[in-house]
Amino acid sequence: MADELKRLILPELYTHFNQPANKERLRMVAWWGHSFEPWLKFEVVFALEPLMQRMTGDPWEYEAWDMEQRRPGLGRVDIVFGGRRPLCVQLKVCAPCWGYKPKFCAGPNSLLEDIENVRAYRREAAACLLFTLEHAGSEMVFEEIGLPPPEGDHKGRIELGESWCDACWWRSERTAKEQPMWARFYYWTNGL
Repeated sequence: MADELKRLILPELYTHFNQPANKERLRMVAWWGHSFEPWLKFEVVFALEPLMQRMTGDPWEYEAWDMEQRRPGLGRVDIVFGGRRPLCVQLKVCAPCWGYKPKFCAGPNSLLEDIENVRAYRREAAACLLFTLEHAGSEMVFEEIGLPPPEGDHKGRIELGESWCDACWWRSERTAKEQPMWARFYYWTNGL
């Protein structure tokens, strides 16, 4: 199912978030600096809706996909693509410049826990998607923060142009300037 994730889902997400209006929203999120995971879940649904409307069962069935569904052994799943070969997707967000705190990496509903649960899950295909807002000096360095390296090629990114980084602004006594920002998706799968 990692092939479908790379071939179907990620291209749709990159296309959606590369639209000018969505880049503007992401610049605002970078400046605002607060958690944007709930917004991202619904934005992902809007991005994938056209793709899902074309699905008739292979690999997914439009009528069978859902949000916030419980799966034994995986817990509450952000998005489930139901059909002939279901795919369960957990979504996480991170602005690395805010720092990657251990409480984000460990404990209930953490990224590390989601990655471990996804990799151990054997009932259906599963993936954990991490969406980041980055800038020079604020890229994800997975091994240094105790996370397994993501799968696939993550060179692609969504160029957002100039924006404020809220973390830089607070750290520099409010003298930081706008800088080039980008967004990126990273993922881990269970290999099914």
